[in-house]
Amino acid sequence: MPSLAETQRGFAAAVFASDPGSIRPWIRANGLSPERRLGLYRNNTFLGLSEALRDGFPVVHRLVGTEFFDALARSFVAEHPPRSGCPLDYGAEFPASIAGSELAASLPYLPDVARLEWAWHEAFHAAEAPAFGIAELAAMPPEGHTQLSLRLRPSVRLLASPWPVLRIFHVNQPEYSGDPSIDLDRETGCRVLVLREGAEVLLHSLSVGEFACLERLSGEGSLETAFEAAIRAEPGFDLPASLVRLMGLQVFSHPARSA
Repeated sequence: MPSLAETQRGFAAAVFASDPGSIRPWIRANGLSPERRLGLYRNNTFLGLSEALRDGFPVVHRLVGTEFFDALARSFVAEHPPRSGCPLDYGAEFPASIAGSELAASLPYLPDVARLEWAWHEAFHAAEAPAFGIAELAAMPPEGHTQLSLRLRPSVRLLASPWPVLRIFHVNQPEYSGDPSIDLDRETGCRVLVLREGAEVLLHSLSVGEFACLERLSGEGSLETAFEAAIRAEPGFDLPASLVRLMGLQVFSHPARSA
């Protein structure tokens, strides 16, 4: 007899392959063929995981409708069985799956909308950490500021897109009451800061320099190297003004001096 773990792995593989395969001897017919009985589990599994994706990507769902979304979801589920027992972990690869789907080829902005939604999801569930702000910076010797390594708080996520996905996200919220029209030929791309404050996830637009600065700091660079990256991306970048703004948004935590 197979062990419980072997039975579970075999059953999961058979459900996603839609083929009883090696577990056929373990299935009692009881009026239904192994394929039919396995199909019941497969349908319920795909339905449950598709519903989890709809919950995790409500803007994508709203943009394309249920029938279109479910086709994307079923294709994704077939190729990406869950690797964790926690449903909150499921869907990280969905944006890349959309990008590679022929179904969504006429919607080139859709993968980045999905990436923004997953960034929101990650920020909402990220660990908490105290913020490092202007008061803490002012208490440190000024001569050491440039070598300071400012870490980003755990909930911070960064996204750059050639599409106006931040506006797409906002106008597709249930409470939005403004002008919903978006001209993809005229509106420019965006750089987005995603972070959680309390129980609320906030999305902020970033300048080219601010994005480059935070992207460098996310790799644990010093403030000096982050400033250099920002200047390359945006000549004339105002580091002091941007630091005040970003610290006001409570982006940073856990400073450490570079070696």
